[in-house]
Amino acid sequence: MSNPVWQTPSELLTLTADRVDVWFAGLDHPAHSNEKFRALLSEDEQARAAGFKFEHLRQHYTAGRAILRLILSRYLQTPPQDITFQYNDYGKPELPATDLQFNLSHSGGLALYAFIRQHRIGIDIERMRPLTDIETMMRHYFSQSECASLLALPQHLRVQGFYNCWTRKEAYIKAIGRGLSQPLDSFAVSLTPGKPPRLLRVEGEPEASQRWTIFDLPVPSGFQAALAVEHPGSTLNLWQFTP
Repeated sequence: MSNPVWQTPSELLTLTADRVDVWFAGLDHPAHSNEKFRALLSEDEQARAAGFKFEHLRQHYTAGRAILRLILSRYLQTPPQDITFQYNDYGKPELPATDLQFNLSHSGGLALYAFIRQHRIGIDIERMRPLTDIETMMRHYFSQSECASLLALPQHLRVQGFYNCWTRKEAYIKAIGRGLSQPLDSFAVSLTPGKPPRLLRVEGEPEASQRWTIFDLPVPSGFQAALAVEHPGSTLNLWQFTP
């Protein structure tokens, strides 16, 4: 959480169609903060939080949704508890009657939120864990070209390459909002550590790689994160959320 690239935003926030605001937040908070967070949630969000078996998962979900509302309230100039979400057929949350697009992801007690006007956007953060059967996993989730690229890496770079690929694919899947109805082998991303992140191809969409921009995001060691936005000239602002 101390990475200096994540800045404290000003009170007045505006968004344009070529600027992405990405917010970084921790989800572990004291009990009194969690009670305040819970009060911001809708009844259905509170019910979903109550459905988690483990307390830390309930807390992370509650904090994650409340922080989303608190950030959105700054762009919409609306009290956070008054924000209403609608969901597409695949469960992706959206805002009615506005061109503000957003997406969120959390893992291991950390969360990322992305916001832009007009354009589709997706974000993913993953806690990196040792992979005992990386070849089986990649053949299940990756395209043939991605598998070949991963196997071409030296052994010590394959876990990083796997998570590069995984987060970039997840960010794109979340941005298009079709869930796993979009076959994971129907598109390919770059994955080589140290090389620029890119959407390489999408079946049936020869121009897709020119429309989409992929970013890696500066998250703490042991995590990997990526952003996908359907705009070739997007610039990033990196904000750190503080309660």
